[in-house]
Amino acid sequence: MFNRWTKILMALVPALALGLLLASRALDAEAGKPKPPPPPSLKYSITLISGQNWVRSFAHGMNDSGDVVGTFMAEGTSGYRPFLYTGGVILDLNDMVASEGWTLHSAQDINNSGQIVGYATAADGSRRAYRYTLPSKPEDPGEFLVLSAMQNAVGINDWGDVVGRGVDGERPYLYIEGQGFVELPPTSEGRTWSAAAINNFCDIAGITTDASGRVQAVRYTYANNSVTLLGFLKPKLVDRNSFATDITDIDDNDDNGWVVGYSDVRRFQTHAFLYQDQTGMVDLGTLGGENSAASGINSRGQVVGISDTASGSGALFVYTQLGGMQEVSIVNLPPDFEVGGGRINYSGVIAGTGWDLTKADNQAYVATPLP
Repeated sequence: MFNRWTKILMALVPALALGLLLASRALDAEAGKPKPPPPPSLKYSITLISGQNWVRSFAHGMNDSGDVVGTFMAEGTSGYRPFLYTGGVILDLNDMVASEGWTLHSAQDINNSGQIVGYATAADGSRRAYRYTLPSKPEDPGEFLVLSAMQNAVGINDWGDVVGRGVDGERPYLYIEGQGFVELPPTSEGRTWSAAAINNFCDIAGITTDASGRVQAVRYTYANNSVTLLGFLKPKLVDRNSFATDITDIDDNDDNGWVVGYSDVRRFQTHAFLYQDQTGMVDLGTLGGENSAASGINSRGQVVGISDTASGSGALFVYTQLGGMQEVSIVNLPPDFEVGGGRINYSGVIAGTGWDLTKADNQAYVATPLP
């Protein structure tokens, strides 16, 4: 079951721990009492984001207003186009943007100022990142900015700073509003890395690959211009990998950016993680099944992702440090749709990509918490 969720994302309890747990229970006079029930599920309502003649769609980013950006492919076409979903309306960004000869192909992220980033191609086939600022008035065209040192942009913070991949397709670059482009340093091992997300302090989450092909989550810290290897949930595992998917800056917290993702705990088995400076990489567990993966985190510290359940099915989860991992129960989930991971905003709204069983293809959605 989880293999499908892994594809949707991008993209385990060890026997020793279980033995220790059982031993501790044997010494505990209260061990005979039944375990407390799992926390109640969180109730959500889902809306599928689908335009006329769309074949497939992916939701990539969302802001605190609930505006969602992503990509779609329509029938009879071979390329992707970017969309903006706002106020229940779907807009094709190519129909909105005065892009001066550029064709937009993706929308990867949107900030709270209404700035969108992705990539576009020129008539000669060259590919560059862009930043588009939504107009403040309907009659205005907005501002379209080509980020000439980047091939693609993957994230933007609320200050308008953008992270992406350089024109050479290998090195990560940061565009800082008012300063220009900065080539980001390699890891401590001298290896390049790829960015996945950026926070308001210009801390960046990403991944690097070593000589053996092992993938490891990393975090770039702007304050000291360094890249930290975040490690693995099971450092001694032979087939170990870890993937960072999102980063945030927590309200009223001076820590460097909190990073979420997923890491191998045994072969072909992953668990969601949360990385903080004070704790390192922490296993968030599962909803009773074997696998889980975190895909987003908001500034309140709420983590969203997907997990196998005890029955073997997949489900969305929201994790908090106080409540732990809770299953998201979608009250109006269509019978032919399976949810996948995504992003979560300050209000707890989730935007992600699922699987349409009828079309056998990907489908963007937005899920809203119910009172």
